[in-house]
Amino acid sequence: GLMIKEKSYDPALAQIKEALKRSPQNPALNEQAGDVERELNHNTEASAFYQIALQNAIDSKMRKRIRVKSKTVQERIGR
Repeated sequence: GLMIKEKSYDPALAQIKEALKRSPQNPALNEQAGDVERELNHNTEASAFYQIALQNAIDSKMRKRIRVKSKTVQERIGR
């Protein structure tokens, strides 16, 4: 949401992680967490969130989008 656009990553990540406690497999929340971790250059963490998002993606469009993001962080990690 709004906090991500304002680049307040830490509070945004805290909010997303709090929501994930209630819904740990939620693909949209995991994707958002991955996005924030990626922006913070926490590529290993981002990759883990993207994997959960990918496993629970609701449609092919979401899977494709997450795969692209996941590939980016995998390349940064050097896998």
